Amino acid sequence: MCGRIGQYLPSSYLEQFFHIDRFADNVPANYNLAPTETAMVVRIDPATGRRAITVMKWGLVPFFSKTGKMDYATFNARCESVEKAASFRAAYKSRRCIVPADLYYEWKPLDDSKKPAKQAYAVARADGGPLLLAGLWETWKAPAGDLGGDAESPPLRSFTILTTASAPGSRMAELHSRIPVILAPDSVDLWLGERDGDLPGLMKPCPDAWLRMWKVGSRVGNPRNKERSLIDEVA
Repeated sequence: MCGRIGQYLPSSYLEQFFHIDRFADNVPANYNLAPTETAMVVRIDPATGRRAITVMKWGLVPFFSKTGKMDYATFNARCESVEKAASFRAAYKSRRCIVPADLYYEWKPLDDSKKPAKQAYAVARADGGPLLLAGLWETWKAPAGDLGGDAESPPLRSFTILTTASAPGSRMAELHSRIPVILAPDSVDLWLGERDGDLPGLMKPCPDAWLRMWKVGSRVGNPRNKERSLIDEVA
């Protein structure tokens, strides 16, 4: 599962990392980014055929939605079913993206009860680089006439983050049975569709050695809390 991320590296760094032309938007750092909020996403811009950073809403709304809202959570997509799931299969085929995150948060149950106490953890790249989270994006437009008169609603661009089963016996499996699909830098072009290759082969848990994790305070559980101190390690 991946239900909370931190995204605070400056866009100028991401431009260089992904070899992207200058990104005009000034996106503030977000140390506790939750579904329904907006995040920077790397995709191939259909208008130019080149990589671009686009700000999108977290929680994919498929193009066929009649309301622009979903009756179920779409902030994650299970890689085992993404090729067949109605909400994701079209995006998986031609609208894949990467969500660059500095870290993600996970909550570890502390006992086996039905409502156990949980300890929050932050998970990041051990080498200090960004986590390259595999995602899908979509554009939704309101049906003609929904706004009344001649008004035309702007398109809604949204995304989801793919998850896979945690590797048995791994440190990440101690936190949760699911882990986001984390790509290697040399797989970026394949995932974005710039070259052909084995896409299913990318949708697997990354090696434990790529990641480090540490305990963080309980304030991260409230998405209204955004301060940098949320990522500080606690005993």
